[in-house]
Amino acid sequence: MPDDDSALTARMAAGDRSALDRLMARYDALVRFTIFRVCKEQCRRDPQWMDSVAGSVWMGFIRSMQRDPQKVPKSLSAYLIQVARNQSISAIRQSALAPNVETDSELSLLQLESGEQALSDLAEEAESLLRLRRCLESHKNELGVLFSQFQAIVDRRWQQAADVLGCSESTLRSRWVRALESLRECMASKTGGDFAPDGKRNDS
Repeated sequence: MPDDDSALTARMAAGDRSALDRLMARYDALVRFTIFRVCKEQCRRDPQWMDSVAGSVWMGFIRSMQRDPQKVPKSLSAYLIQVARNQSISAIRQSALAPNVETDSELSLLQLESGEQALSDLAEEAESLLRLRRCLESHKNELGVLFSQFQAIVDRRWQQAADVLGCSESTLRSRWVRALESLRECMASKTGGDFAPDGKRNDS
């Protein structure tokens, strides 16, 4: 397939900027999610932290593939998650060494190195988020209007949300149930299992 990860990576390594753009469109959110999970405090303190680390991740990926185009990872998402985590830890370590900077980087680094942020758990969480994002994007038109009243719906203020959307409460409830079921089916097709908050189905 011309647009699979291996083909795009090979084209990127050969200097094709459009291939890199496609890979970034596909995985940059995953990279940034990983960075935020590892460096929450740093990202909140410094708006440029995530951009800096994400840039390092992609530059490292490009250089690695250019050095050896034959070593394309079997799972690019897993590879990028690991690189993003490693780059995040490196950035925390460098921040901890910076003079005259008040930071909790040393504590963050100790927590990461002690295994509290297990790579496998992080990868599973990030992959699940990526699958959900793709399902939401595929249902954008169907869910867009409903999500404009998301808070009212989850608070069970059905009539208020229905008035704003210009439909009856019963119609809104029916559309919401169908939308959730459609999302469950999409996630099940990607994961092979059921999808609902906390692993429980809730059609009420």
